[in-house]
Amino acid sequence: VEQYVRLVDDHPNVVRFLMQGRFAESESTIRAVNEGRDITLAMADMFSNELREMELDGAAFELAAYATFGAAASATDWWLGSRDTPRRLPAERFVDYLTTIMLGSINGTCEVLGVRIDPDLPLHEGVTRREQVA
Repeated sequence: VEQYVRLVDDHPNVVRFLMQGRFAESESTIRAVNEGRDITLAMADMFSNELREMELDGAAFELAAYATFGAAASATDWWLGSRDTPRRLPAERFVDYLTTIMLGSINGTCEVLGVRIDPDLPLHEGVTRREQVA
């Protein structure tokens, strides 16, 4: 998240241009949107493949990736504000808040799937199914 925010802060006008959909029919904008979609789906595939033996719902991973990507894009648009206004938060605080929000999406997805992640272990070792309580 820190690297993403640094990139946005270094190139705010490019990000605004892409996010606000100006010249949405241009080849570069369509390519950027497609690349964002590809990255989103690659993230979902990575989690799904890493946890394949648990037979979790792949659609949940895909939905979570899109939701997280959309939340980050909307939050970035809010943080940048208009061209004539300062950032709504210092970059460091925005990184902290956005990281927490994105982790909330991950934790929410785990809740939906009935799994628990131990953040101190590699993904394939740190994910366990929650026990069903009758």
